[in-house]
Amino acid sequence: MEAWKRDIIADGAKQFGHEGIVTKPYGFQIMSNLMVKGKFDGDFLRDYGDAVRTFEAKTKKNFDPVAIWGNPGLAAQLDYTGTGGDGEPGSDPMGGYLKAVSHNPDFATKLFSQDDWAEYLLKDRQFYDEDDPFGKGDGTVQSRDALGKALLAAGSGLDPDQPHVVTSYQHTDGQRQVLESALGHLSDKGDDFPSELRDDMASLLGNWGDEVHRSASSLDTGSSPLDYKELLEVSKQISRDQDAYGTLMEGVNHAIIADIHTEHPGDPEEELKRAGQTVGFMESARYQAIETDKEDPSWPAKWGYHVLGGAANFIPGAGDAVQRGIDAAAYAWQVEEQNRIDDDAAIDNSHNFQSRQGYLQALGEEWSSVHPGHRLTQAGNEYLRQDSIGNSAFNGNSTANRIAGIAPQ
Repeated sequence: MEAWKRDIIADGAKQFGHEGIVTKPYGFQIMSNLMVKGKFDGDFLRDYGDAVRTFEAKTKKNFDPVAIWGNPGLAAQLDYTGTGGDGEPGSDPMGGYLKAVSHNPDFATKLFSQDDWAEYLLKDRQFYDEDDPFGKGDGTVQSRDALGKALLAAGSGLDPDQPHVVTSYQHTDGQRQVLESALGHLSDKGDDFPSELRDDMASLLGNWGDEVHRSASSLDTGSSPLDYKELLEVSKQISRDQDAYGTLMEGVNHAIIADIHTEHPGDPEEELKRAGQTVGFMESARYQAIETDKEDPSWPAKWGYHVLGGAANFIPGAGDAVQRGIDAAAYAWQVEEQNRIDDDAAIDNSHNFQSRQGYLQALGEEWSSVHPGHRLTQAGNEYLRQDSIGNSAFNGNSTANRIAGIAPQ
């Protein structure tokens, strides 16, 4: 087996095909397409990945994958199984490799914990549309979609293609390093954030929902658990896609309700205020996403009713009482979201959390059910309770707007 692995890697730089063929596929292209299914050994994945990357570095100083892997003549010489294993083109061997990496989460964490690999994949390396490498394909970059799955596996410790049960928000130090590195590299891309990574980053943030909630609700943005500005920028980019935005909000809603049901020292009103702060933060990210794409004539057609469940495989399961609270709050949020869509997604940059009054009320009522003896739960104090979560939403909104450089109206 060791000899086979060495030979396979050594043959990666060779081209294969019968005589008379001008453009022949490389061994890396053939092998990577065979790696989209199953689980491969971590040592092999390490050596194979290093070999692919070394080949790319030696081939051209500023590596252009289209020039080496994307020649359309290659596709005629090999029946590619596809980066996704569903018959999609798979001419970029990095795509098949990253798909294999996603099926070995422990190795994925090790790979993306290496600064040079994280920077290469998330910042430096160019990807291309394998349907048509010269820009006439469907616009989806298959290998970058595989990158998203590998990144999700690395930061969550879960294989995105396997069913699993998540029981807690606990993570390893390596997984946290992956998340922080991803936030740093991807926030730097600004509006060039790859669209193929939105859904996977939404699931990853849902998997880290407690940290996201504590960061978004932080009163001191300079000492939040996750970098506040990076989290805001990535949340904005995720929110440019309806399904990814819905997945993100599912994870955030789960984390807010879980926090309300968790016993903390001090006055429980803090949980209520944290909930408001996070809602305000997310509404600022949402506003920024709408502003970014509002001139795109195709933008309204991309929005529709979000089907709940996108984040279910990556957030911890909850007991019956917590789940009822999650479902009630999620329903209130979704009703308001549909009303917003029906109103041409109307939103402004000042007090835009106000479009979430029903959601805030549902959160307040859930908080009251958990703290029946608190003064804000007593009859006649409903206004005070909603004032508490509403003012917190305003504060969270204005803080996020300020960090994003949005001038108050």
